[in-house]
Amino acid sequence: MSMDDNRVTDRSLLRFADEVKVHFAFLEPLGFCCTHSETTLVRFESSKLAINIYHGLQSYEISLEIECPQTLDTYSYGALLRLVDSEQAKQYRDYATHTVEGVAEGVRQLAERFRKCVDVGILNDSKLFSRLKLQRAEWARSYALETQLEQARKKAESAWREKDFEKVVQAFAPLQEHLNSSDLKKFEYAKKHIDS
Repeated sequence: MSMDDNRVTDRSLLRFADEVKVHFAFLEPLGFCCTHSETTLVRFESSKLAINIYHGLQSYEISLEIECPQTLDTYSYGALLRLVDSEQAKQYRDYATHTVEGVAEGVRQLAERFRKCVDVGILNDSKLFSRLKLQRAEWARSYALETQLEQARKKAESAWREKDFEKVVQAFAPLQEHLNSSDLKKFEYAKKHIDS
């Protein structure tokens, strides 16, 4: 029997909200109360922040996000996990499921993982949202740099094959301080050939 044989199309039958209320009950003694509950979304709020736990409408992934009430900025569980344990964050993937059993297990796992973040005091961090905002900005800069490097490598590779060393230098020069050792060797080699 495949996993799809147990697939439920009426999302209310998956009992997502019920599972969330059971497994995330640990939030209530911390000052959170459930303020919204529907088939695919449960929201807990405290005086400091809100937590939206959801079962993705298209992806069927079970995850959560935290929200800053003042700015309405939201941050994924993955972003929160990167602050707590960057190595674990690299390996983490949201649990996706279409079945009643899968929802129960996915919610249980998410609650267990999130509770570990809570236990290290992440929700008590007065600078939590500023740290998350800074992390998002750093990630955006890093992503932009990786994109630029990838484009430069493609241009440089094409030019390298054609022995057009001037184009290799043009591609790599603006990113010189970010080149890996292989790219740097090509850059230096191409510069020598232009100069000679």
